Amino acid sequence: FSDLGFEGCIEHVWQDTIVYLDDDSDPILIGRAYGRVCRTKLHEELLRMCVESGVSYLNSRVKSIVEASNGHSLVACDRDTIVPCRLATVASGAASGKLLQYEVGGPKVSVQTAYGVEVEVENNPYDPNLMVFMDYRDYTKQKVSSLEAEYPTFLYAMPMSPTRFFFEETCLASKEAMPFDLLKKKLLSRLKTMGIRIIKTYEEEWSWIPVGGSLPNTEQKNLAFGAAACMVHPATGYSVVRSLSEAPKYASVIATILKPGHYKAIPGRQISNENISMQEITILS
Repeated sequence: FSDLGFEGCIEHVWQDTIVYLDDDSDPILIGRAYGRVCRTKLHEELLRMCVESGVSYLNSRVKSIVEASNGHSLVACDRDTIVPCRLATVASGAASGKLLQYEVGGPKVSVQTAYGVEVEVENNPYDPNLMVFMDYRDYTKQKVSSLEAEYPTFLYAMPMSPTRFFFEETCLASKEAMPFDLLKKKLLSRLKTMGIRIIKTYEEEWSWIPVGGSLPNTEQKNLAFGAAACMVHPATGYSVVRSLSEAPKYASVIATILKPGHYKAIPGRQISNENISMQEITILS
């Protein structure tokens, strides 16, 4: 994150990360630091960069993107607002199906769900100097089948201080989304069994992340980016650093392609100027 110039957006760093797999084996130290990004600071920094670069904003919802007779794209927004452009880049997250086309016959989408709370606690059993990436230990010891057992989950814990924690119960991936009320029940039950008493709740969080699935069709007019382009790690659900790392490269290629006479200046170039999105994918591939 520091290499991207966003080190000022990191609000807490743990020098090592730990994983608990079960009660019968020793915990695993990953040997890597872990940082928590402040969403507010990152949002403000991205907005500042855009303002300095002259980015224009339209506070509206996109309803559709259609092709005009001249080959340009028309972005239809609320209140009958139409934005014409040579290339529409869709970066509206995983729920971008109505604006993009995806490959047919690809892998099915699984879902990662999580419920988390940032709280003040008593009787914390974790080392506040370590970030708990995954704690898969069975806290219930249930021998009978139950709805909870159908969704294996783990605890994700970030100690902000010896008494202030962010706890999150996570179902890593499932065909059907694990209900949030069940995730909340499992988290509170886990904390109670561990002897952790919540004194104050600062924030609640619900997370629903599609993982896997088909890639965007590379022959369409619109260009996908970020989670809309499946830049989501299929095992962790992480995507922010990947998207931020790829953004400068994407922007540079787009700017080059949109320069007047770009392909006329390159001998032997046979790529049509009609589909800028395909040109982008071809160059990045």
